[in-house]
Amino acid sequence: RREDGLSKYSKFLASKVASSGINAEYGETAASHINKYLQIDKKLISNIDDDVDGSFAVLKDAELRFINNLNNRFDSAVKENDEKGVDRFVKLYPLVGRREDGLSKYSKFLASKVASSGINAEYG
Repeated sequence: RREDGLSKYSKFLASKVASSGINAEYGETAASHINKYLQIDKKLISNIDDDVDGSFAVLKDAELRFINNLNNRFDSAVKENDEKGVDRFVKLYPLVGRREDGLSKYSKFLASKVASSGINAEYG
């Protein structure tokens, strides 16, 4: 029963993702859908429903497109010195399972801000 529900849920989520055209424009909503997909036990469902592989393919494709778009949007915000955009986009990385990528990008952004401010940080 649980597995059947998960199978139906994954198909529903795939159709929702496909129909909404996930990209970083829809930030939090798209990241939320991808987060739900990442939490589904794919192995469990695949053992029950062979048809679910197509749903997972749609979801995986949406995840990769979203991450690519997110990287581009984050990089553009950095280039344009858009701090609100940087803050908005960096918060999405953990939701899509890319916490380390987000931390790395944000650390580089902060380092460039410190460097351009002329502050000389010395540690004793």
